[in-house]
Amino acid sequence: SASVSVSRLPVDGDTAGHVGPASLSWCQGPLATLGWSVCLGAAGAALAMWAQGAVYPQGVEPLSQWDAEYLRRTFAAALLAALTALIGVFVLGQFASWFVWRLAVKTFAHGGPTALFCLPPLLSDACLPAAVAMACVALLVFAWPGEDREPQRPQKHDFHLRYDPETESLRTLSYR
Repeated sequence: SASVSVSRLPVDGDTAGHVGPASLSWCQGPLATLGWSVCLGAAGAALAMWAQGAVYPQGVEPLSQWDAEYLRRTFAAALLAALTALIGVFVLGQFASWFVWRLAVKTFAHGGPTALFCLPPLLSDACLPAAVAMACVALLVFAWPGEDREPQRPQKHDFHLRYDPETESLRTLSYR
């Protein structure tokens, strides 16, 4: 039996089935780290693209239309988005790591596996590289110039109409 603290209350844990050191298997650690990085990256990329759509609803202007002021504003927005992504993804990852730690403590208190205690440090270690990668993605999403679009000219249509004096109306003969 071991004593642990769950929500600041001492609890006796059942350690009868847990003899010896605990660790994750050879594939659980790398898979957890990779999966965690991918989840953080997907969440951060989706948030960066949503924010870019909110800031630039029509998209970023093509590079040929950038002037010095637009360049300054675009890169200021991109740096702010990168900094926000860095802090947001790192804090989200640390919060989730803390949650997994709390889950490991409660699971252990109820006789669960001790190997779960190895997971929070792995997740915490993966937060900074994932956050830096997301900051780079946010920087690229915000600063990437749009494509040059050809100006849209109104379509020219030919209508051939005929006035019918008996019904006092116009009739369409052809349309091109």
